Amino acid sequence: MKSPLLTLFLILNLLACEEQPVTIPDPIIQVETTRHLQGYPIHFTAELPANVNLDDLDFIWGFTDGQTARGIEVSHIYSEPGTYQVVLTIIGEKSSKSNSNMITIEPSLELIESYSLDVDEPSGLSFGLDNRTLWTVSDKSGQVVHLDLQGNTLGSLAYQGTDLEGISFDTRDSTLWLVSENQATLIHIDTNGVELGSQWIAGVSDGSGLEGIALDPVHSRIFMIKEKDFSALLILDDSLETQTYQRIGFAPDYSGLYYSNMNDKLWMLSHEASSIYLTDTSGTLLETYAFFMEQPEGVVFDEVDSIFYIVDDATEKLHLYSFWE
Repeated sequence: MKSPLLTLFLILNLLACEEQPVTIPDPIIQVETTRHLQGYPIHFTAELPANVNLDDLDFIWGFTDGQTARGIEVSHIYSEPGTYQVVLTIIGEKSSKSNSNMITIEPSLELIESYSLDVDEPSGLSFGLDNRTLWTVSDKSGQVVHLDLQGNTLGSLAYQGTDLEGISFDTRDSTLWLVSENQATLIHIDTNGVELGSQWIAGVSDGSGLEGIALDPVHSRIFMIKEKDFSALLILDDSLETQTYQRIGFAPDYSGLYYSNMNDKLWMLSHEASSIYLTDTSGTLLETYAFFMEQPEGVVFDEVDSIFYIVDDATEKLHLYSFWE
């Protein structure tokens, strides 16, 4: 007959040998970036205490777009913009715990091609004749450079500008209009580089100055944009008199401008937000599209093929973007 002490010892030893239920940690969701764009991967991680035993735990993610994933670290691509609930469930042998975060997906553009440029700090962009070529300006050298649609240099003009930030080709007479930021000046040249005239623009010397220019040849309007501190959209008539001076503030800054003759709208580019905005000609915001770029500084839009051409000042590249299908 076993003694009571021996019996108690055996019972305690048996209990100690039994498998204890796994403690499930609280599900904490970490998101890699704060900017979440349609069509681009977003990385999620389950944040865990250092001493967690992972052998008997399963990590299930739900993205409320019909897709799921499994693992401590996962990536997911949202194909449509909107607000979604990200759900992390940690499952043990006998129980589970769940937690969720809300995430907003911004409308974005799809990168389809990139070309390196032989231009120091390209800072503006315009189509040439019949949209078959491009014109850009160098913020560093003050050069005006002619490009093909793949970013190859076709030539440069003898004209030497100062702090050039924008360019627009005039289809009426095949001349070029430039803006100088620090001189607050609109400059008119021909394609031989001969200056035809200039106009100082009042009211753009406070804070950052002129950054973009776009022409509407049908209605004889010149659109210009003031970068920030404060930002403004300017509209000049054919006599170069300012007809409209409209403050705008939906973006942190404005670095490029393009006029869409097909629908009488403007595309505005923001360097700091790395986004492009569709507005009416009074600067009222209509649509926003984001993308990833270091320093976007000039934009044109091919309305037939729906392709944006955007120059990056920092990487000295020409990027082509389209809308997601």
